[in-house]
Amino acid sequence: YTQGVQDSDGLWTSMHAMAQVYRYIATGEADARALAWRAFEGLELTSVLTPAYPNYVARSFCKMGEGNYNCPDSYDDLPGGWYNGTIEGWLYKGDTSSDELAGQLSALPMIYDYIAQTPAEKERVLKIIEGVVTGIVDNGYFLIDPETGKPTKWGYWAPSWLNDQPQYYSERGTNSVEICGWLALLYSITGKPYYKEHFWALVQDHQYDYNVANAKIDSAVDENHSD
Repeated sequence: YTQGVQDSDGLWTSMHAMAQVYRYIATGEADARALAWRAFEGLELTSVLTPAYPNYVARSFCKMGEGNYNCPDSYDDLPGGWYNGTIEGWLYKGDTSSDELAGQLSALPMIYDYIAQTPAEKERVLKIIEGVVTGIVDNGYFLIDPETGKPTKWGYWAPSWLNDQPQYYSERGTNSVEICGWLALLYSITGKPYYKEHFWALVQDHQYDYNVANAKIDSAVDENHSD
């Protein structure tokens, strides 16, 4: 076994977190809750280490000098996509994709509902959920990389891209259900009209409810299981 970093560590950590939440729901074991919360602390760090916390989450992160596979060992000549973190000695990987958010924004609501026990813990979880989603909506339904100031390669949920540009046809279904799901979950938690209004705008003005059918129509044999 070799510990290392990869492009989708936030997604895999989210899947682990969800497994522990389900385990805690089923068994009530304190160890399951502790592991789920520990996973949340890792997911939280993917945002804290970036200059755009809480509006952005990194693909992965690492601490220099610990010998982790694929972790740069110097601030000098960082490989593409790697940046200095907000904590000394730590690095994070940018250009976060939609599947990273699909993982995080599935795990975080479960952690909010079942694992966070105090108002302060719930606030920590909700801060990232709200930060990421409002950041996307306020930037025209794009995820903006804080280092480049531009949308990430796969971070788009805008009608002008999903509906109007043929090259994004394959993402139409998954990305439509993602953004609508995130807006719905935040409305269910907060009751803020902001989320409800944007949800219905996407459904009524841009037919995002119909777009969801594309997830099963287009390349049905090549589903992206992570999304």
